[in-house]
Amino acid sequence: MWLVLSGRLRIHKGLLNRIRSEIRRPAAMERMFRMRTRNRQWPVLWRCAVWLAWAGVTAATAQTSTLDAALAALRQAGPDIDKQAVAVRALVAQGGAAIEPLIRDLAAADRQVRVNAAMALGRLRATRAVDPLVSRLREDSDPEVRATAAEALGRIGDRRAAPVLVATVNRQDAHEMDRRGAVVALGGLRAAAGVEPLVTVLASANWEERWRAAVALGQIGDRKSRQPLEPLTRDPNPVVAGCAAWACGHLAGTPDFAALKRNLRGTDDAAAWGTAWALGVIGTPAASEALREALKDGSPAAQAAARMVLAWLGISPAEATGAGQPALAAGTGPFMELDDRWSDRYGKLDIRITEPAIVSSRVARPELGAHARPCLYPLPDGDLLLVVEPEPQSAAAPRTALRSRDHGLTWQPEPPWVNRLAAVASLRDLSVLVYDQYLFAKEASRYVSDLCVCRDGGRSFGPLLVAEFALPEDQVVRAAARNVVDVYTPSSAQWSDRSCTGLSGRVIELTDGNLVACGLSRTAETTGNRCVCYRSGDKGMTWTAVATLARSGVSGVALAVGDEGHLVALLTQGTPPMLALAFSMDGGATWTEPRSLRVPATTVSVCRLSSGVLAASYGGPGVSVMFNLDGTGKSWTDRILLVDPGEGVSGMSSFCEVGSDHLLVAYDRQGVFPEVDANPTAAVFAAYVTVTRTAP
Repeated sequence: MWLVLSGRLRIHKGLLNRIRSEIRRPAAMERMFRMRTRNRQWPVLWRCAVWLAWAGVTAATAQTSTLDAALAALRQAGPDIDKQAVAVRALVAQGGAAIEPLIRDLAAADRQVRVNAAMALGRLRATRAVDPLVSRLREDSDPEVRATAAEALGRIGDRRAAPVLVATVNRQDAHEMDRRGAVVALGGLRAAAGVEPLVTVLASANWEERWRAAVALGQIGDRKSRQPLEPLTRDPNPVVAGCAAWACGHLAGTPDFAALKRNLRGTDDAAAWGTAWALGVIGTPAASEALREALKDGSPAAQAAARMVLAWLGISPAEATGAGQPALAAGTGPFMELDDRWSDRYGKLDIRITEPAIVSSRVARPELGAHARPCLYPLPDGDLLLVVEPEPQSAAAPRTALRSRDHGLTWQPEPPWVNRLAAVASLRDLSVLVYDQYLFAKEASRYVSDLCVCRDGGRSFGPLLVAEFALPEDQVVRAAARNVVDVYTPSSAQWSDRSCTGLSGRVIELTDGNLVACGLSRTAETTGNRCVCYRSGDKGMTWTAVATLARSGVSGVALAVGDEGHLVALLTQGTPPMLALAFSMDGGATWTEPRSLRVPATTVSVCRLSSGVLAASYGGPGVSVMFNLDGTGKSWTDRILLVDPGEGVSGMSSFCEVGSDHLLVAYDRQGVFPEVDANPTAAVFAAYVTVTRTAP
């Protein structure tokens, strides 16, 4: 084919180079091919055809050579953190294919190769590497390898590693590096078993061990550890004092970065370097933001330290200075290319989006499987929760919860706290409540639902509880299918087999401590779902339906807190469904009549950014975003299409803030995708959107 095209079309050398450069952008080229075919712009068609032929011949070879190149780069990176970061990002892009070669590298003769392999396995959250890493921690002759293996176990998050880490901390003859790595890992695991040994480490004569223990206790979240932490807020070492202040504040629900930020602006270079590494271990979006601030106004030592720690965290210099968020991993789709950007019509916002990555797929992510209909929730401890529906869909099948501890780069499955997770509340006191989809009739208008509660920011959930709901008298209930009732008989379904649906989406906590949420229900007189607003005055244990936002035809709803505490609701309503907007000035007790925005949409998600900007994502099909600059929700910017309606994109999307003005957008696709499989399948994708205000 190359010879035919070269002879008959006289391909120019420069054009060939450009075609080769497009090898990383298959979705864009295929989209261009379809568009030019429809528009009959024939001069461009042959270039696309040539590229597709080239891509088909070289795709498999390119994938293998890319993995080999990334592995070689990591082996040759040595102790250079910048080189390590570049290599690790390339390996993360390869996903599970990189794990086995890295496990083999744990036994390499070169100690630095072992260190780098352990570090990369931690970044990959490679659960298959837990046992080999435990072996390195116990048996390796090099203390840095052992410490890095310990930290990797903490990043992976598998609780099986907790006993060996606790034993390492308790060993009287443990090397300082062993203890430091194990302390950091126990914090990463949020291991309750680590509290007692970590409290002991607070008394260590080694300040490096003291600050790590303080951070770990803050991350674990046991409030009893606040008492032994308090004296360390006056520690003579400024890094220890700053970490203890952060931990005490974190345990109280308000992480305190003030002392750590002062260290980065001071004249003590040692304190600046120690503080930067402490912020890297804390690892929350606020900690990363403090490092970014140090790049701008910190001391010279703080700037150098912040740059190095951000690289260690996998954040490139361009990203650290706000030029963009990192791409999650390799994977292509109908997203705009990396560094594509827009401004709203008044030039007040600058919006960028990265390449998408595959979060779950039966082929590309077999350890997670095929899912659809994603919903994103931020947790108080900085983790992200992604709730997805198994594909094919079933009324009785449990919804899967995936957790990310690195702002969406990697995901791991969580245990099923409730069967059909439908709503999440993240409260200021670090409580997290997850509610089941189904309500079962108890008596008259009283209903019950399964509820699971966490009191430590999202790390560990308690036993199943029951929440009570007072619903409108005209609520329609139906006899649930036997396979559904059987799942709930040990808990909420013991009351009856008559069920309806309850809360959906995010639960809002008001300044007075009351909770507000919405849900969809039915009445005998209306067509389709109505939207009901619920309130709870006892931290989510009992709920009362207090208002109706829309009486019929509602397919989706999302809530956010607007300017001065009023509530903003975006609904999808009507046939075909359109976006509608409603407001409440009294905490959800009454609502304005929904006003149509005349924008087609089947699903909607909304959140308030730290800058005060309201962001909304909606789909149907395709995925678009819009923004409200003043936080009122009354006027919105131009609609920006992020995901093309083609290629199986259903429009089911959700997003949340993962850093200052950085959003993570998740959406599903169903169909045939060359980058996933040649057969019909379902997959969940995600990408970052960066939203910044432009200078006036």
